[in-house]
Amino acid sequence: MLKHIKGMSWLGLLIALVAFTAMACSSDTETIVKEVEVPGETVIVEKEVIKEVQVPGETIVKTETVVKTVEVPVVVEKEVVKTVEVEKIVVVDKAEEKVLRMNAWKRTPTHWSPTTWDPPWWQQHYMFSRLIVPDDIAMEFRGDVAESWTVNDDSTSYTFKIRENMLWHDGRPVTAHDVAFSYKAHLVKENTSAHRGDIMAIKGAQDFYDSGKTSADDVPGIVVVDDYTIRFDMEYPNTLFLMHSVNYFLFIVPVHIMGQIPDGEWATHPSLQGNVIGSGPFKLTKTIPDQRYEVEAFDDYYLGRPKIDRIEFIVIPSKDALFVAMQRGDIDVATTFNFPTEMVQSFIDDPRFAVRAVSGTTVRGFVVNQRVEALQDPRIRQAFLYALDRKALINAFWDKNGVIKNSLFFHSWYADPAWDDLYPYNPDKARELLAEAGWDSDYEIESITYYTQQRHQDFGAAVQQQLSEVGMKFKWVSLENAAWEQRWSVDGDWEWAFIGAGGSHPLSMLETGYSTGSANIYGVANPELQAQIDAAKLATTLPEQIKIYRAIGEEFATQLYSLPILMQTPRIFSNVKWYHPVLSRVEGASIMEEIPVIATFVGPENWMGYHPQEMDVLAD
Repeated sequence: MLKHIKGMSWLGLLIALVAFTAMACSSDTETIVKEVEVPGETVIVEKEVIKEVQVPGETIVKTETVVKTVEVPVVVEKEVVKTVEVEKIVVVDKAEEKVLRMNAWKRTPTHWSPTTWDPPWWQQHYMFSRLIVPDDIAMEFRGDVAESWTVNDDSTSYTFKIRENMLWHDGRPVTAHDVAFSYKAHLVKENTSAHRGDIMAIKGAQDFYDSGKTSADDVPGIVVVDDYTIRFDMEYPNTLFLMHSVNYFLFIVPVHIMGQIPDGEWATHPSLQGNVIGSGPFKLTKTIPDQRYEVEAFDDYYLGRPKIDRIEFIVIPSKDALFVAMQRGDIDVATTFNFPTEMVQSFIDDPRFAVRAVSGTTVRGFVVNQRVEALQDPRIRQAFLYALDRKALINAFWDKNGVIKNSLFFHSWYADPAWDDLYPYNPDKARELLAEAGWDSDYEIESITYYTQQRHQDFGAAVQQQLSEVGMKFKWVSLENAAWEQRWSVDGDWEWAFIGAGGSHPLSMLETGYSTGSANIYGVANPELQAQIDAAKLATTLPEQIKIYRAIGEEFATQLYSLPILMQTPRIFSNVKWYHPVLSRVEGASIMEEIPVIATFVGPENWMGYHPQEMDVLAD
């Protein structure tokens, strides 16, 4: 028999062996499957029942029924010929990994300490979790580490219920102890946290910091009720605690790892370098200094495994290089508002890409010193805006990147969109208002600024020319830092200024510049405005706050204590295959002048943290 087998072809031997096996097991009612590797595919031969087999791991099984009978001579001692029917071929392909490639600005982080500014503020959303996060669709807060929370009547106590199904990347559960430790770390003086200001209203926080207490000590206002409940008590009514808790750098860290780091070493310790442990939808797996770093999907993320398997953050040294990388398909998503106009137009014209923008938090415009008697009539300031063709100025000097705002208070959740339509370009209306106000056409407005680039000088010259057409004399004065600080902050020697101003919340802007307890640099603070600011502090519900801030915004839009020119909007350039649950709600721009601007709840970057597990890379 051996010499007969030796003379057979390898395929004949293969089928003979399978047939022999099938006959030997014919009395068994279960499926008998033999698997043999054939170059280019896997062939599975079955006897009775067709059964699909998936190779462990990430595989896709495709089936194809073969309707044919193969006659194969099987050599045995009696030279009997048997018929074997090949019923199915199953081809097993490895599933293609979904990879997203994003630009990583100009460097890779050297460490991931939340007490510094070093970690990239928007990539943190993918690796770490916060107590709560903004919801840019519902325009309210939603829970992250916290699944729910309650606030007492006077906003002096916040109680959070921690999710019981949330895990660290190493499999340990996230608890209230992690939250308490994370917040306390910013109050340890030796850690020199750049972000402690947002939580100094916690009861005992200032004394804890001033006295130099350590991470082993307790903060009176941070109370761990049980493993999954934490309470924060305030020194005074504080309606901003939720807003401050969405600070990018107040992410929650694991006490079982970070608790081993000595106070004062949070910016240098090895535990905060390399593959740090978080609880977000992705985990850090690779860092190549000054080149790239990568995160991979976390299988046990509490909202489900991300649809994208891996994200690569690639360092791109220049806008030109970033543009080329996107054209080549090496980068899928770029976030910057500084691409030159011709590059932006190229993206818009290319069907492979989508260009969108999100609302910003910085308004660039003029402010007026209300202490200057000649400038106190609001009709003068209204005439100033009517005299300016702001759209033309934006297109000519700000890369066509900017939307017109008429109030410093512009946040989407309370602002009236009608404010943006006030003061369209109308030189005749400007002349009419100046005449009503008795404007002295010989009076020259001097406007100081810290913007010193040539394009800013050209912008100032264009403003001067437009104002001259309605009878207003204007002088643009650019100052270097030292001279600016002297006139602006020390001497108060200014009457008109061009600055960038704004913030993620209206109360922080009011308390910084317009409260009676502030430096009141604009000369606007007054008892009536202060009463509104105080009422906003005590308002414990969002509808109450909306009512107050809308009234304040209305006053600023009509009295024009500030004279906005534009609010620049961060732009997002992406391959159309990229799906994002916030951005993909609108189509990309079709023309440069109408890049869609998506409203955000808190700041222009938090959209990155809106359900990252839902992001996807769509098939062609």
